[in-house]
Amino acid sequence: MVLLLSSLLFVLIASLGMVVGLQYWIRPKAAVDRLLERSAPESPKREPLSKSLRRVLDATGRQMGSGKKEREILIQQLARGGFRKPGAVNLYNGSRVIGSIAFCAIFSCVCLLNGIDSSTMIMAAIGGAIAGLFLPGEFLRLMTKRRKKTLQRALPNTLDLLT
Repeated sequence: MVLLLSSLLFVLIASLGMVVGLQYWIRPKAAVDRLLERSAPESPKREPLSKSLRRVLDATGRQMGSGKKEREILIQQLARGGFRKPGAVNLYNGSRVIGSIAFCAIFSCVCLLNGIDSSTMIMAAIGGAIAGLFLPGEFLRLMTKRRKKTLQRALPNTLDLLT
């Protein structure tokens, strides 16, 4: 009986406190008006991963210096592949450096996880670095080949339009 009376008294006091609080302290109408007038604070937008990666590759590629003649040849190769933007050379060079570091790390981790001996792990790391160094060149070669094929397929239609 005492437990029932104390529970009833608690519910009554809690309800009374809630009514008084809602009526005089919170003022729900004013709170809703404040929320509707003021937009929610915007959280800082994160840039996409591709933009961040592009900035890292660009900064790394700028650090790699190449001779003027080699740079001009690379610009021509990139243009043949369809990459004509001014920062394409830096992205290409940066992808070579980051790719070689990434493949070296990946191959080393795979060897460590599989318990392969150190001499094989060193060879795998060197092979990964070489693969990462040459992979952007192979990608550029494939893109050049694909673009050349597309242009060859479109040439008859272009000539028909000219006549």
